[in-house]
Amino acid sequence: LDTCVDYITDFKDEQIFLIISGSVEDEKLIPLLNPIPQINSIYLLLCEDTFKQVQNYEKFRGMFTDIDALSERLRKDIEQYSYESLSINSISSSDVNFTTHATNLNQQEAFFMYSILIRDILVDMKRKRNSIQEMITFFRQQNAGQFTTIDEFEKNYSPNKAIWWYTRDCFIYEVLNQAVRTLDIGTLYKMQPFIKDLHHQIKSSCLSSTITTVYRGQAMRSEEFYKHKNNIGGLLSINNFLSTSTDKEVGLAFAFANMNRPCYEAILFEIEINQSAHHISVANIENFSYFQTENEVLFSMCSVFRIKSIIKMDNGIWNFQVTLTGDEDKQLKALTLCMKEIIGNNNTLGTLARLMIEMDE
Repeated sequence: LDTCVDYITDFKDEQIFLIISGSVEDEKLIPLLNPIPQINSIYLLLCEDTFKQVQNYEKFRGMFTDIDALSERLRKDIEQYSYESLSINSISSSDVNFTTHATNLNQQEAFFMYSILIRDILVDMKRKRNSIQEMITFFRQQNAGQFTTIDEFEKNYSPNKAIWWYTRDCFIYEVLNQAVRTLDIGTLYKMQPFIKDLHHQIKSSCLSSTITTVYRGQAMRSEEFYKHKNNIGGLLSINNFLSTSTDKEVGLAFAFANMNRPCYEAILFEIEINQSAHHISVANIENFSYFQTENEVLFSMCSVFRIKSIIKMDNGIWNFQVTLTGDEDKQLKALTLCMKEIIGNNNTLGTLARLMIEMDE
């Protein structure tokens, strides 16, 4: 057991879905493993059909004697984890003096800006001549089980198919979102050609002027939720490319699915889109998506919002109201100028290197 725990705790940014294979006596391991932060879920695969109630642990997902049933539960849990695992940062409206200088930035303000600056550098950086081929080589090294799909990507990819490839259920979505969640700059740099294409396709695609509000329902860990709840009026940044719907009922269905979940809050993001804001990157992707899903609206990575209110509705779901902001937001502009004093104004590889030094990477 000690060797297993040591191996698991060596992971810094990964989440483990742990299957314990053995007898019903192995349930005694669950209370020992449950507190380990790197473990997301625990499953017990038994040789005998023995029922015993051990479901009072947050991360325990159940006993299984059938491998197919376990595989299906595991698939659904990983899919839900991938959907919910947004990297979100927020700061209060009182944190910034609009005349401040870089030397006065606190750690929270600087951390809030890191992902936004990484995005700006990646989408503005000039593409190297062989960058696409280097990215494909990276995909082959990281995704040994998807060579057929990678071959298809190499043969058919073009910048106007970036949204199509991102929404397809394959390695691109998984690798990119993992890198965004953990701010894995090495992987993000390898995927720079795709990130640039995806961002610019979203930015250049038309969003109907009739779309003013979109929704997203999900679970959020309670400690993270209350951190953001204390920042009403402040800025909120979502690092991921964010999928939303114009249909409120779709958002509510996702939120309702997470009601009464231990250590989580069921929330409904209600996002107001001010289309007069400068340099916003959001698009209705119905005609570009792999699934051609109706009512799906996609925000580019590191979109920034102003938190309007967070109110618990009568149905028990938290209504998380935010407004999409643009470059004209005074607080965001002040933070950006402060960070540019440190790393410089040009979005180049050298600027990225200076930012990594600032981040202590």
